Amino acid sequence: MFHYFVEYLGAGKPALSVVAPLSGHVETLDSFTLSAKVDSEAGQIVGARIAVRHNGQHRVSDLDWNGKGELKVALPTHLLNQGAHSGRYFVEVLLVGADGRKKRAVGIVLTEVANIPAVTFVVGSPRSGTTAVGNGIQAALQVESHGESHLAELYQSLVEHSINFVTASSAARNSGTLANAVTPLEMKALLLDSLRQLHRVYYGSQIIIDKTPGIPMIRALPLLYQLYPQAKVVFCRRRALENVASRLKKFPGLTFEEHCKQWRNTFHQWYSSREHVHQIVGRRNWFLMIEQKELQDGMEKEVARIARFLGFSEAQQQLMVGYLNHHSPEQTNTQKSVKSLEEMPWSDDEKALIKQICGIEMSRQGYAFGSDYYLDR
Repeated sequence: MFHYFVEYLGAGKPALSVVAPLSGHVETLDSFTLSAKVDSEAGQIVGARIAVRHNGQHRVSDLDWNGKGELKVALPTHLLNQGAHSGRYFVEVLLVGADGRKKRAVGIVLTEVANIPAVTFVVGSPRSGTTAVGNGIQAALQVESHGESHLAELYQSLVEHSINFVTASSAARNSGTLANAVTPLEMKALLLDSLRQLHRVYYGSQIIIDKTPGIPMIRALPLLYQLYPQAKVVFCRRRALENVASRLKKFPGLTFEEHCKQWRNTFHQWYSSREHVHQIVGRRNWFLMIEQKELQDGMEKEVARIARFLGFSEAQQQLMVGYLNHHSPEQTNTQKSVKSLEEMPWSDDEKALIKQICGIEMSRQGYAFGSDYYLDR
């Protein structure tokens, strides 16, 4: 079995548009295929070529070209190492212009994998119920993971720094160096594979549960979906008033303004990453939104939603219910009543500040500043 991901090459608008999904799994190399369309602004294209690199060997061949701007990308059998269809393949699709010049359009990495693990990411703003949901999912599946991972944000940084090095460093500009020869696609593929191996070392090969709150984890979701296109995300959210109040008690080292901005920016990053993941997987059923208040007030109903989303059995659903009944999530406020902004123990300046910073996003999420919690309910 092979995992693959697709990446557009070069700067600016892609010359070739690939039909999603841009990441997935195929049983064999022979069964891999992609549909693509040449952009109308790419100029006159008269053909396409495919280059395959595997185990130090580099082979190039023409692709079938219908002259109408549509392209079907498959791996020609004669380009594959006979009897050695394993390991990792780096593939590039090149468009041939009327002047004979070749433009690198799309890169594809296919990596042999033993199986497809069930992967769940629990994300959201800190103090929004991620701990309760993450621990409850672990209890349902009877597995243990770390309380938080934070490795995805590390790998996001490693990928960005590595790509910058092999494209912009003085060493990479020297044609006689390996840094010049290595492509950004190769760097990303190797780093993603090392993250896959780390997960296997610590969590095995069947189930991966990563609960990591915060903006950096949400920012890394598109990268994670290049690695795990089958993954599911549970996004935990909470109204700004309760979230900021809880943040202030849990993380007193940050200012009131910083907490407000982090709450708002969590949603902004979520919108950006969500759209990027949509483009990668070509579907919109990969995430579930969970409201902390609903989990607190109607736990069994919310657990049922999570169970349906993750495909739990009835027994697994009841294990999660049992866990949440006996293990209260981290709380900094045990009062279940909803307070309005005017009732919060903040100064007038702080109340004005949270409205200024969070007001637009509060409305967008359907939250009220009054004691009703939600707008129009």
